[in-house]
Amino acid sequence: MKQHSFRKILVTALAVFMILGNLGIEARAAETDSQTGSGNVVFAPRLEAPAMDNKYYYDGEYNLFEKFGFGMPNCTAYAYGRAYEILVTAYGEKVGAPKLSRYNACTFYTYNIENNCYEYGSTPRLGAIACWSGHGAGHVAVVEQINDDGTVLISEASSSKKVHYRTKTIKGDGSDYASGYSFQGYVYLLPEQVTVTDPIGDPETDDDYSGYDPEDDLAIVSVSYRTHVQSKGWLDFVEDGEMAGTTGEKKRLEGIEIKVSGNDKVGIRYTTHVQTYGWQPWSMDGEMSGTEGEAKRLEAIRIELTGQDKDLYDVCYRVHAETYGWMGWVKNGEPAGTAGYAKRLEGIEILVIKKGKTPPERSDQMTEEGYCAAETDTDVYQAGVNYKTHVQTYGWKPWSGNGIKSGTEGEAKRMEAVSIKLMNQPVSGSVEYLSHVQTYGWESEWNEDGAISGTEGEAKRLEAIRIRLTGEMEENYDIYYRVHVQSFGWMDWAANGEPAGSAGYAKRLEAIEIVLVEKGSPAPGNTSVPFKDATEE
Repeated sequence: MKQHSFRKILVTALAVFMILGNLGIEARAAETDSQTGSGNVVFAPRLEAPAMDNKYYYDGEYNLFEKFGFGMPNCTAYAYGRAYEILVTAYGEKVGAPKLSRYNACTFYTYNIENNCYEYGSTPRLGAIACWSGHGAGHVAVVEQINDDGTVLISEASSSKKVHYRTKTIKGDGSDYASGYSFQGYVYLLPEQVTVTDPIGDPETDDDYSGYDPEDDLAIVSVSYRTHVQSKGWLDFVEDGEMAGTTGEKKRLEGIEIKVSGNDKVGIRYTTHVQTYGWQPWSMDGEMSGTEGEAKRLEAIRIELTGQDKDLYDVCYRVHAETYGWMGWVKNGEPAGTAGYAKRLEGIEILVIKKGKTPPERSDQMTEEGYCAAETDTDVYQAGVNYKTHVQTYGWKPWSGNGIKSGTEGEAKRMEAVSIKLMNQPVSGSVEYLSHVQTYGWESEWNEDGAISGTEGEAKRLEAIRIRLTGEMEENYDIYYRVHVQSFGWMDWAANGEPAGSAGYAKRLEAIEIVLVEKGSPAPGNTSVPFKDATEE
């Protein structure tokens, strides 16, 4: 009896377990169906313009394009808002934001493929995003109806005609949308089989494209940037208003690299105020500004756009400064940070928005001002000197300035050429320089204001250099410079046309530092032995 009872209990338990297991499988399948779209997925065609208070289209908390100044009636902002609306209607609020590109329309299709976000293809589905390349930024629209003859009704917006909503009937293969466009395909937000409910509003068509210039749609410019942080080194790139650096760790920013994408007619340049050295020469399009390995803090930064389309956008930025916290937004070359207080920058946020738009409000902002300078500080306008060197195997190094090293140490690399120019000079005059080149000796003529001194492509080392000022600059300033020489290391400082380096030793220059000081000010260091001449020993 005991064995028989035990078998009955065991069989019953197994049966219950199998039933529960099947129920679990069915429950998981139902959950999967609700997420992937198979099952009773609802689609409501939009046949009228969204209301101005529709959060999916006009609220920056929901629409990324609105958030960054490229909102309605840009086609990308409309497609993003419509996608959000479609997904929430089908799956509920828990589905979250659309996984779509936040850049130009021409990137929507490739972004989806590269990031494996949604299904895609060349035949239309209800609720799909139709994608075109062409005319620089491309175009996107949304499939609202599929007709019996194979045509589709799309809804879209157009910034060029200031139209927040319109519909148009096109071929299912997207080939007849407008001149100059190439159809890429559809991004499928929903499964092929959906339940269509009553449309949102009545049809509002606008098929008159006679005055439509697609190139009037402003391309979206994205900015990416990374920072070199005390004890951490280079951090990963972030983009479009995200924070680079740290807060709450008391870590100084030491360097930064910034670049933009999305519009080939826009570039970016930037300069940083570095501890001890002051404002540095402008860096451009991904070059480093600041220092590495010198334990020097960044104290302020200026950023501005360049290129043919620069006046169509604003570059906005704010910094987290020691004791000040997050400061206010500044834009288009204005300084951000502090001067004269010896305060480190710790973090930075940067974004590019459409001209005249307002950057997003931040609840963590501690000061209205984006820049604070001591009353006696005039360093934003202080005269300085910029220079760059052509180095063996590396070619031209980025611009340095105001005492920051250009070249290398410990790599046995020769300097082959140098270029020098003045920055923020308050009076007339120029900078001239002359190099002693392997085989050739001293150059026969002085070079000035950014011209190249030395050689390129000849594998000839620089052995010495002379630098001087002219005009009113000579009357008001002294220029000091020192060089790092093979075997000798750093030489002492030379000034105002004196030679720095060596002659007769066949020793290469490896690095240089140059500073500009007011006439009669103390030298930046020892001036005893800036130059060695073998003929004098």
